[in-house]
Amino acid sequence: MYKKTVNLIIYVAICFLLFTLIDYHLKIINFPYQISYREMVELYRTKLISDGLNIYQLDSYPRSHSIYGFVFNYLVLGICNLFDLQISLFAQRIIVGVFIICSSLIVMSIIYIKIKSLILSILGFLLMYATSMNGDMVGAYPNAAGVFFFLTSIYIPFRNNYNNQSLFFSLFFSILSFFTKFIGLSKFNNLNLDAKCTLK
Repeated sequence: MYKKTVNLIIYVAICFLLFTLIDYHLKIINFPYQISYREMVELYRTKLISDGLNIYQLDSYPRSHSIYGFVFNYLVLGICNLFDLQISLFAQRIIVGVFIICSSLIVMSIIYIKIKSLILSILGFLLMYATSMNGDMVGAYPNAAGVFFFLTSIYIPFRNNYNNQSLFFSLFFSILSFFTKFIGLSKFNNLNLDAKCTLK
């Protein structure tokens, strides 16, 4: 009886947290103005590509200057054309939201595979989702897509016992991640180097 009560309380708390996060996320998606300067840069770059222009030509600078790669812009353009959406902050934030949820599902799946606990895997999903609800991830720019590609490059070999085919797909998604948000990968490398220096 005690265990059932505790589990019920945990599930109610999980549902409350999930609905709170979804509500907050929807408010960000529907917010009519930019939440950072970088959002408009990525929107402008996507519109340049839509018009058949080169985002790296000098005529487009400095307005089209971005610290990110080009994959996200082509991805947004393709999805908008596929679903007949207008290229806008709203459309880009929806696409970013899908990447955030997919990344959270990958984390949830890894936790469940390792420890076979539904509650802990759901908590892992919520933790990933909650930490993504900040300006750097939830805005209309490539961060969430880069993280998703990076996690996918780890997840595929993990699920397939690191066979050759899974390593090929891992390499493919690693390249996608690099050309989506290479800044993030360089930070991972810096953390790795710092860890090695600390251990020494």
